Amino acid sequence: MMAKGLGGKTKALKAALGAALLSATILSGAAGISAAQAADHAVAAGSEVGAYFPVAGALKLLLANDKNAGQTRLTPVATAGAVENLEGLRAKRFDFAVVQADQLFDAFQGRGAFAAAGPATELRTVLALHGESLALLVRPGVKIKGLEDLAGKKVDLGPEGSGVRAVAEALTAGLPKGGVKPTALAMGETAAALCAKKADAAFVMVGHPSAVLLDGLTRCKNKLAPVAGPAVESLLLANPALAAVDMPAKIYPGVAKPVPTIGTRAVLVTRADVDSAAVGAVVDAARSNFDVLRLLHPALYSLTDVASLRPKSGAVPLHGAAERAFDASAAR
Repeated sequence: MMAKGLGGKTKALKAALGAALLSATILSGAAGISAAQAADHAVAAGSEVGAYFPVAGALKLLLANDKNAGQTRLTPVATAGAVENLEGLRAKRFDFAVVQADQLFDAFQGRGAFAAAGPATELRTVLALHGESLALLVRPGVKIKGLEDLAGKKVDLGPEGSGVRAVAEALTAGLPKGGVKPTALAMGETAAALCAKKADAAFVMVGHPSAVLLDGLTRCKNKLAPVAGPAVESLLLANPALAAVDMPAKIYPGVAKPVPTIGTRAVLVTRADVDSAAVGAVVDAARSNFDVLRLLHPALYSLTDVASLRPKSGAVPLHGAAERAFDASAAR
């Protein structure tokens, strides 16, 4: 599902990276408008340089070219990330959102970053997308071999409103020496900030292969540090949508062996009150154009078959229209 499942596909992923990123960039440029301009069904899609935005663009493209989609259209909207996406979905600024499954769990339960707002029991899953894993980047010359070494260091926890920041805050909350000296860089600024010594370390949540992580590891010989230990074990116990995974070896420069970390799944979500015809059209377009979908962004190449698009049953229910679309597909 996540990084551990990528080993046999490394060569194909490397070969696809350039072409797929180019197509994703084209999709992003064509799809992105502001929330105020959003028409049809707005989908909260994260940073334009991350994976969520071009993945949302890929879904937009499939719908626009699917003769069975009717009038359903998606409009990706750039955001800070999963937390903002879920807050906006709940406030009905968006009809769909691409989010981290762990943050979806927290929002549904009304905990973590969503404790003040209370449980968002109206949330529903639509599609399971690519796996993601948490990378801890460390600049040269700093002795950081794990989470415990972050105490007292300048650490980029991720943008405010992002899912990675929520996870990074949870992992660093119990550190001694007053914790970390937090910064909040926009996605895409990480590598330059590390090289300029504006940060000693940085957390990023990525699907593989990732241009952001490639940039982070290419400039000035930044390194990956493992994400493991008691804080990780506690977080895994508290959130079933997180799992222990490995950052893949031999895809990125300087990463010769797998690096332990945690991961989750990117999920397309909606609300229970969103139009059933629109939800069903999104599922049908992804299902019937599955082979095309996998090629529209390199992270989506990790999807194995049509069945892998169906979110696993868990704390957050599947939207009724999505469930009917998947069941009808399986019955054929």
